[in-house]
Amino acid sequence: MNYFKAGIINKGVIFLFLLLVFGLTFLREILFLDINSVINNQDYNNTYSYFFHLKLIRLNSSEIIRLKWVLTFLFSITISGLSILVIYLWFKNSKNVKYAIFFFLFVYTSFVGVGFFLWYLNGLNEYYFVLRKITGFIQSPLPLMIMIPVFMVLENK
Repeated sequence: MNYFKAGIINKGVIFLFLLLVFGLTFLREILFLDINSVINNQDYNNTYSYFFHLKLIRLNSSEIIRLKWVLTFLFSITISGLSILVIYLWFKNSKNVKYAIFFFLFVYTSFVGVGFFLWYLNGLNEYYFVLRKITGFIQSPLPLMIMIPVFMVLENK
C-alpha cells in the first residue's frame, strides 16, 4: 500500500513539474513579446500582459535590453533544470539524467559556438535568427517532450 501511495505522489510531483515547465514557457512567451514590442516601439496587444507592459515602458532601452538578456539566461537555465529534474523523477535512472545533461550542454555549446562564429564573421546581426531559434528551443518544453519518449523507447529495448 505504501508503494502504491509513493507511486501516486511521484506521478503527482512529475505532473506539477511538467505544468511548471509549460507555465514558465507561456509566461516567457508573453513577457518576451511585450519586451520586444517595447524595444521596437511597436503596438502589441497586451491583453495578457498588461501588468508587464506597465512596468516595461518605464525602463530605458539599455535597461530593457539588459533585462531581456538576464531573463533569457534565467529562463534557459530554469527550464533546462526542471526538464532534467522531470527526467530524473520519471525514470529514476542516472544514465538518462546524464544523457539529458549532455544534451543541454551540447545545445548550449552549439549556441556559444554559432554565436562566436557569427560574431567573428560580422554576421551576428544578419543571422541573429539562428541564435534566436536555438534559444527558443532551449526555453521550450520541446526538448523534454523529445527526451521522454526517446528514453522510454531506450528503456524498453
